[in-house]
Amino acid sequence: MAEWDGRPQNPERMGWHWLRSVAGDLALCPMWWDAYRRAWRLSTGRLLWSSALLGDSWRYVGPCLPPDEMTAALAAARREGAEEMRTRAAALCLRRAHASAEDDLTPIEEAVRDEAIYCARAIRALEIEG
Repeated sequence: MAEWDGRPQNPERMGWHWLRSVAGDLALCPMWWDAYRRAWRLSTGRLLWSSALLGDSWRYVGPCLPPDEMTAALAAARREGAEEMRTRAAALCLRRAHASAEDDLTPIEEAVRDEAIYCARAIRALEIEG
């Protein structure tokens, strides 16, 4: 990983960013980047450090997303997760159906196979909300 110069991604823009203390005493800390002064501020508004000084004791994690972007990112992650779970569930049902694909099945085995195929089709037809 390249050494951090104390400036955020897109240093010409003001905004909130996540930073992590090198000492490890803070998990994550949101800090405001003041692009005009090239300095970091805490949420209290107190000027903290210039970018040159901050680079030695903190590591840049990334920008804080505004609420609408955070909501959209979470919704996208849920959709992707739901799609992945739907795909896995359908595959499991189909594996069960193929495991029971013999011609000489008992009525119960045939019912299990048919139910597995039905489940796979139903799972694939589910709507993903979002």
